[in-house]
Amino acid sequence: FDVAQGDGDQIKGFGENSDRLLIFKLFSLWFYTGTQLRQVKDAPGTSFNRSIINKRNKTYYFHGSDPNISGIYVYDGVQSVKASRAIDPYILGMSVNNYDDVVAWEEGESLRWFIGDLTNTNEGISMTNAVASLNTVTGAWDVSPVADVITAAAVFKNGNRRDTFCGSNDGQVLQMADGNSHNTTPIRFNLETKTYYPNGSEVISEFPRIQVIGQQTKGIKVRVKMVDDPK
Repeated sequence: FDVAQGDGDQIKGFGENSDRLLIFKLFSLWFYTGTQLRQVKDAPGTSFNRSIINKRNKTYYFHGSDPNISGIYVYDGVQSVKASRAIDPYILGMSVNNYDDVVAWEEGESLRWFIGDLTNTNEGISMTNAVASLNTVTGAWDVSPVADVITAAAVFKNGNRRDTFCGSNDGQVLQMADGNSHNTTPIRFNLETKTYYPNGSEVISEFPRIQVIGQQTKGIKVRVKMVDDPK
């Protein structure tokens, strides 16, 4: 069957949502029920088929065209909306050349997208091999670097487990969500807490000891700074 033949747009990929076949062009999203072809109103398509991934009856995908509307979208069977507004400064830092290289994969409750190198001087963002991650339970987003350029992802059933593997541009196959490094490169991160006043902002407190507990961590460095010194 034809899908808006003659609109000047090309089919970029396919997906599945419930019992519907999803057809992605760059600027439009369609679904086919087996008897009817319908367009999803006001929904952009995808710029790369490997960015399409399902989780909990929802279909997520990356759309890249105009930087102001580029990002990760979610289709829930009714409508498609931009899900990645919280990380727009990072999406704006993407090179348009990477729009058709975005790769998605699943790790537990999280979905991840390799979005390449980022540069956004207005926001002070500079990152190599960036991965955008969405926790589908809490809705929290994160953008962090990895050691490799991810070019493909696949899931293999191993007994009662489903393991995710990613391919890199140098021919390696990497098992995800396993170990505590990025292909032998330590995973670096910074965590800054809010300001704490244990006894109120008017009381100067002394801390003889600080305990930090981490799971699968090493090389932890702790720094303390004073904010708005109590009077």
